[in-house]
Amino acid sequence: MATITTIVPTYRRPKLLARAIRSVLAQTYQDFEICICDNASNDDTASVVREFARDDLRIKYHCHSQNIGIIRNFAYGMKQVWSPFFDLLSDDDILRPNFFETAVRSFRSNPEAMLFVGGLIETDLSGHILNVPFREWSRGLHQPPELFFKMLLSGPNSWTSMLWRKELLSALDGLDQEVGLPADLDFELKALSRYPALIDNEICATFVIHPESASEARLSATAFANAMVRMVENIAHDSLLEPLVRSRMLAAMNSRFRDIAFVRARVAAMRGLTTEALEVARILEERFCAPSHARCIRLLASQSYLGTLSRAAVRFLRAPRRVLRAAMTTQRFRSYSRVVDDSLDLWKEQP
Repeated sequence: MATITTIVPTYRRPKLLARAIRSVLAQTYQDFEICICDNASNDDTASVVREFARDDLRIKYHCHSQNIGIIRNFAYGMKQVWSPFFDLLSDDDILRPNFFETAVRSFRSNPEAMLFVGGLIETDLSGHILNVPFREWSRGLHQPPELFFKMLLSGPNSWTSMLWRKELLSALDGLDQEVGLPADLDFELKALSRYPALIDNEICATFVIHPESASEARLSATAFANAMVRMVENIAHDSLLEPLVRSRMLAAMNSRFRDIAFVRARVAAMRGLTTEALEVARILEERFCAPSHARCIRLLASQSYLGTLSRAAVRFLRAPRRVLRAAMTTQRFRSYSRVVDDSLDLWKEQP
């Protein structure tokens, strides 16, 4: 039995899938298997996998008879894990060659840890760095719930650079599919609320954001707001958490999720998605006890003269902030540019 199982859900991205597979096969730590879960692509995906599997028996492939959705596909992959550790790799993301070796070495030095969080770079297809979310987290073993609050304040963050112990699957009862697309954040927060975690700032993966990313293309403001409500309920109902700690977590979640919902509702209103913006306004008022935030969104979504004027004012005030933020981001992450360039060049489509 392998030490690590890499779960790779995929749907109609055979070229990107090939890049993801190559990034796993290039690991300096080689005791792994790859479990590819095809969501009924009905394209070249199967043939791409066969090409790899012909030369490497560690690659396993399952194709669903119909598309079962992204989260159910992740959940299916998790049920195929028998190894002591596992990780989850979307078909459009890339692992750095040192990921498994760094994580396994950390686990051997800290056997009480239940998950490992390596350095992660978020980039677009052109290689422009958008974020390096864990760069300021201190290296070493952290006891709960310290990283719960860090993840909450800096997230949502991808689990691409995380390695998990198999025991977490039963302890957390797998993915909560009712959360929807942010089920990864829910899984992370529940794990960090209870268990020790390891941090290593060495870059272990690249998370690629593009227009066809699931979070970009399918996650509406309303869906995310409802997901956040569900995540709050999951922590509220966790009887294993000490009551005072749970109260702190819930207060932090409500504050953070209120702000995220407000921003997403504002964007929806500015884009003319009136129904969506108004639904999030309702959630802000009823579930996050934020009536002033809700009133602001209703004004922005209004088709009245005052609503039109408000939207124009927001565009005017935020335009220079966007330019300044982009310039600051470029400067702040300049030192990581070579890592991203190397990753994207190394895993370009090969002949």
